[in-house]
Amino acid sequence: MTDTPIELQITAITVDEYADAATAVAHAVRFPHRLRQSLAGTFVVWTMVAVFAKSWWLAVGGGLFAVLAINLPLSLFGGVKHFRQNAPQRMRDNPELYGPQTLTLAENGVHTRTATTEALVEWSTYERYAETTQSFVLFGPNRPGAARQILPKRALASPAEIERLRALLDHHLQRVTP
Repeated sequence: MTDTPIELQITAITVDEYADAATAVAHAVRFPHRLRQSLAGTFVVWTMVAVFAKSWWLAVGGGLFAVLAINLPLSLFGGVKHFRQNAPQRMRDNPELYGPQTLTLAENGVHTRTATTEALVEWSTYERYAETTQSFVLFGPNRPGAARQILPKRALASPAEIERLRALLDHHLQRVTP
């Protein structure tokens, strides 16, 4: 893979980068399989009831239910507007996550240094990553509180460094499309 670690000097994560990353995560998080089955089953039953009852209002209700079920994943997160509105407060409340830091990405994982902490997070902590126009976003399992890391592209020295980072991430993690 890459012999030389990739280092990012981040002064602070911006509100736009935070909102961009949060949106990518919201799009990448998938419904658990049983919930999808449950929604599909409910829709099928509702449609059958509407057909047999010959009731237009049940059919309309089933259609509205389908629209809500399809759009539910993003609406659960409140949408992009919600991320942009809440980003400044979250960033103030968590300066260690969004403030000045040095990230070194190597074969053993992501080494993070801030003014008060230092940690090595192994690649196995993360499952996937998404690439957006502004950053790479690493994230763990589909559960609340799962590990997430924002890697702003602006912190990389050149387009060649972006390619090196993409190759390193592809080697260790599954890429998802936001």
